Amino acid sequence: MYKETYSNSDYTNMWESIFVTCELFRILSQDVAEHFNFTYPIKDDRNMTKYLKHVRKLPSNANEIYIK
Repeated sequence: MYKETYSNSDYTNMWESIFVTCELFRILSQDVAEHFNFTYPIKDDRNMTKYLKHVRKLPSNANEIYIK
């Protein structure tokens, strides 16, 4: 997964590497949180992922972000 966090300059590949990075962070963070008896904020994680997916779908000329 670590290798997949690196991308070339292709727009689609860059987005894919962002989502792989988020997934890798999620996996490692949950392990670390468990080790130190912390609670991983999965709800915040899901909201952030939802936001990134929304931003990815915006047209290239978007001036604002509207979230329902």
